[in-house]
Amino acid sequence: MSDRDATAEEQDRVLRELAELGLAFARDLAAQVATVKSVAEADALALAFHRVTRSVRLAIALQAKLARERHEVARLDRTAAARRTEARKEQIRAVLSREIFTDEAEQEAAESLAERLDERLDEDALFEAFLDGPVEAAIARIREDLELPAEGEILPQREARSGGGGPRSGGGGFSRSVVGFNPLSQPAADSSP
Repeated sequence: MSDRDATAEEQDRVLRELAELGLAFARDLAAQVATVKSVAEADALALAFHRVTRSVRLAIALQAKLARERHEVARLDRTAAARRTEARKEQIRAVLSREIFTDEAEQEAAESLAERLDERLDEDALFEAFLDGPVEAAIARIREDLELPAEGEILPQREARSGGGGPRSGGGGFSRSVVGFNPLSQPAADSSP
């Protein structure tokens, strides 16, 4: 239970108790009406009854207001969590999509991997743990699950089959490329003159 939940429960308990005490006191005052002997006593009892019932109404109104505020805070928390989740999905998608479409010579294979990435992100986003830890760790975990090369790993890559035979001519050879560019792990450029 969070501190906020514990505080809310304590507030509810105290306000409920105040309302119950006030209501019991108002009932006692109402019972005393039959024993009133003078106008002054009746005026004092009426004033006391008015004040007690007002405090009961205020306690109930405050309980309702606090409940509405808690619901609003919970709604805002859910909205903020959804925004953070979408932002994390977009960060991961940006890094890994770039790698997928850079590394895969065949468009169909790249699109299949991109679909698997989207499915994985949608599935992972269902759990609160998706937002835990640094985004780089999530990228590495998903990269491994999709069997993409590790960040910065140098792997042979097929060239387009457009004819020719050498690695540089684009015909069935291999080139070497550095994969795994992650803009999140790059140092910020110094913008000072």
